[in-house]
Amino acid sequence: MTIDKIKVFLKQALSLRREIVGQQERLAMLKSAMTSPRGTMWSTLKTFTGVGSDPLGDAVVKKIGLEVAIEQDIAKLSAVVLAIEQAVEGLEDSAEREVLRLRYLNGLSWERVAKRMGYSKDRVFQIHRQAIIRLQYITV
Repeated sequence: MTIDKIKVFLKQALSLRREIVGQQERLAMLKSAMTSPRGTMWSTLKTFTGVGSDPLGDAVVKKIGLEVAIEQDIAKLSAVVLAIEQAVEGLEDSAEREVLRLRYLNGLSWERVAKRMGYSKDRVFQIHRQAIIRLQYITV
């Protein structure tokens, strides 16, 4: 795998997590709109479902669709995390494994990774770069 493909592979977990959080937020807002007093519910529901003759029915369909999408994305995330963990486990250097886990599996910022490890941000970038290079020879 090329370095660029390895980076895309590692970033999948971050992207999926963000997508799931966004879906969960939309679902929470939709549920709130569905249970709000009738006067505000109709106008709020139309923003989620579009203009329809049955805003509540449309909202129920939208809610079910979001719930299914969240479940599917969580299943994808589990598979991606397992694949990343297997690749990272192949690295011999514990600092390289930790940088990749903290960044891509735990979703920490580079600053928080550096602080957690007790290194400068530049040192974390060096470790990360070396880990990516080594992953080229581990992953197929």
